[in-house]
Amino acid sequence: GCDGSVLLDDTPNFTGEKTAAPNANSLRRFDVIDNIKAQVERACRGVVSCADILTLAARDSVVQEGIITPMIPSGNNKIGVKKLLSKDRHTKVRIVRTASKWELAFNQHSVSFQLPYRELVLGGPTWPVTLGRRDSKTASLSGANSNLLAPSSNLTALISAFGAQGLSPRDMVALSGAHTIGQARCITFRGRAYNESNIDTAFATSLREKCPSRTGAGDNYLSPLDVATPNFFDNNYYKNLISQKGLLHSDQ
Repeated sequence: GCDGSVLLDDTPNFTGEKTAAPNANSLRRFDVIDNIKAQVERACRGVVSCADILTLAARDSVVQEGIITPMIPSGNNKIGVKKLLSKDRHTKVRIVRTASKWELAFNQHSVSFQLPYRELVLGGPTWPVTLGRRDSKTASLSGANSNLLAPSSNLTALISAFGAQGLSPRDMVALSGAHTIGQARCITFRGRAYNESNIDTAFATSLREKCPSRTGAGDNYLSPLDVATPNFFDNNYYKNLISQKGLLHSDQ
């Protein structure tokens, strides 16, 4: 959670949260945070918490501005791009999303070109982060299992669980928008795809094609939580819900 407890490995004194049912086969790439922490420790030992690193990493993973390396992609004005990058190999760029293509527009320069999708950050907003969080020295497997809600949770359960953490229904709706990014396994949405009526017919059919009704068959098939723009941080998650295209019961 916000105290970094999810990063802790099991010890003789407690079983950590990494293997909790809601986290198993879901949370990944702990090595990324470990690597960042190692580099920070070399620069200033014992100052920056893992909780702060995790919070900053979450923010920076969705921001609109990013850093690109001096490579020349296919696109317009290659000469201008080459000159610009040769002067500053860490030029900040702004992502411009159009209906037909992705472009990077250099700040204060009239140079734009297309980049392969893998070169782009997620195009979301940025926000100020207050630092100074302290790391937890323990973790709770039972706490993770009881507080992280199942994808089959109904509205009453969701409001109650968020309320127990001091969060309003409005907060819950805003935080749920994080599902604009990510994927879920067939086992988490099989019941919705086959048994629920408040789901777009064509969307349900597309889910059933790769997620069989029989338990054990295709359990690990992944589907994006945001079917419209799965790799972009935007508000299509909410638009999907209006169109009854929420992947999880707890979303819809």
